[in-house]
Amino acid sequence: MRVDISPSDLDCLTRHTEACWPDEACALIVGQYLQNQHWIVKRVEPAKNVAADKSRYFEIDPELRIKVEMNILLEDDEIIGVFHSHPEGKAFLSENDIKNIKEPNLFWLIASTSSGKLKEFRAFIAADDRNFDQLTLQTTSTAYGD
Repeated sequence: MRVDISPSDLDCLTRHTEACWPDEACALIVGQYLQNQHWIVKRVEPAKNVAADKSRYFEIDPELRIKVEMNILLEDDEIIGVFHSHPEGKAFLSENDIKNIKEPNLFWLIASTSSGKLKEFRAFIAADDRNFDQLTLQTTSTAYGD
């Protein structure tokens, strides 16, 4: 159970997370699901957080979601994951995250920060309504989207 992601995509998410701090950052993750719980990230799409309380919640700008969905109609890719940060929190699913997972087929990549600097990333996938498996994040030397 792993997610392959390039260092450049992680760097993009790091910059986005730190730029959004102290608010939650968010993004869509585009790529391919292979099989046996293995995802390949082709690109990340940093999003505007349109939540009413950005310091505690995230909501991906629906305009970006529509744009990404339209663009991938011509590709073999799909939205495979959702990213968001927990400012001054831990890189684990919160109760609010668990309550708001509407697409259990997408993995969740979460970043934790401390004093505005990224601490770590962790990825999770729903096993059922209340249980989640942690995925291995495998950095690759290949930038799949290039």
